[in-house]
Amino acid sequence: MSGPDGSNKTTEFLDQITSLWKRNHSFLLGIFYCNDVIYTVRLKNTGNHWEVSDHLMIPFSPEPDEKAYCMEMIAEKTAATLQVMGWPPAPAALCLSEQDIFHEMIRLPDMPADEMAEAVRWELDGRRDFAEAEFLSVFLSSPASDGQWAAAVPKSLADSLTGAWKEAGLELASLTAMPAFLRDSCHISDTDLEIGNHNITPPRDLYDAFYENGGWKALYAAETLCFPDLRRLNFLTSGQAPKSDWNWKALSLTVITAAFIGLFGCFLIDQVQLHIAQEALSEQKAQLNLLASVQKEKSELEASVSDIKRKNEQLVRLSGESIPWRSIFVHLGTMTVDGVWLSDISMPKPNTLEIHGKAIHYDALAEFLQKFETDRDFFPTCPVLKSSDLENSGSHPSTVSFQLELELIPGDDRHAKIG
Repeated sequence: MSGPDGSNKTTEFLDQITSLWKRNHSFLLGIFYCNDVIYTVRLKNTGNHWEVSDHLMIPFSPEPDEKAYCMEMIAEKTAATLQVMGWPPAPAALCLSEQDIFHEMIRLPDMPADEMAEAVRWELDGRRDFAEAEFLSVFLSSPASDGQWAAAVPKSLADSLTGAWKEAGLELASLTAMPAFLRDSCHISDTDLEIGNHNITPPRDLYDAFYENGGWKALYAAETLCFPDLRRLNFLTSGQAPKSDWNWKALSLTVITAAFIGLFGCFLIDQVQLHIAQEALSEQKAQLNLLASVQKEKSELEASVSDIKRKNEQLVRLSGESIPWRSIFVHLGTMTVDGVWLSDISMPKPNTLEIHGKAIHYDALAEFLQKFETDRDFFPTCPVLKSSDLENSGSHPSTVSFQLELELIPGDDRHAKIG
């Protein structure tokens, strides 16, 4: 495809592909406060354009001693509203009133936008009505050729507001103010909310009273995060249009996908080469029919080896699941103390060892049980003394007959330490 139309379509296609790698937000918030009301506009990204998803008028009347922190408290109020409405956190834009900023119309000759931003800053440095040395500035050229609307705020105010929103768990992505000529251009049509040359799809439940008061400025604040030309009115970027952030997750996924496709292509090439090699090998095998008997013996030998290997694996598995009796008996023999002898060892139920024996007195039996307590490395569980009786046999000294119950763990490596 050639010509202007083909070039434009190619550019649009590349822009669409590039947009997949940019960080696009699903929702944005626009905030403006005046007359004890927080005007909130929530924009939704539909992919091709932005539309007003919701708009709210939140009553907010700070106490007299809280007036100085009113703008910071708006962040807490907004965060609480998001939780009540069930909205996920979204980047927010806050529009300041004319009383919160220094603004003035100035006249400067035409120049590139970056140079204009620097020139406006120099002009405002000599005209601003606040003493703080560090300040942030924005500008917008008037469509009526009346010059440039320029505004400035102390940097400390921007830092304070940014910190307050961060503490509230939200991101203040834009801090702005609305030029008067933009406010005069606001218009509600049948299908759009118009600010200057930008259109936003209105909500279904549109009511004019919201926009007759502070709603336009809340909508305008959100638009400073949507449209590139309005991003220069963001004090937080000092009037410079910020570059779009890359969506590293999408970009990484694209790189991984491309690498996978490349590796899969290499795999296909290897498979083709392998197939060719296998065909060559088949031809060579066809020439070795005279060695069929040897091949048969080889196959039988491989089958025997496989069978032996399978039986060995079964033997190893069965050995691993069994209880190493020799180790247990040897270990019990080493643990038997003076005055204690074992008369019977049985397994009345699976994995349970029953030990019968006698002791010359209870102290010897206690010492024998203590052996199990101090040898937990071999017997992880202690035996349970099921019974102990004192037996008198006439002229012979009395003995203590006892019965112990010990649980074993099949396949436990500790039982194989001896033997």
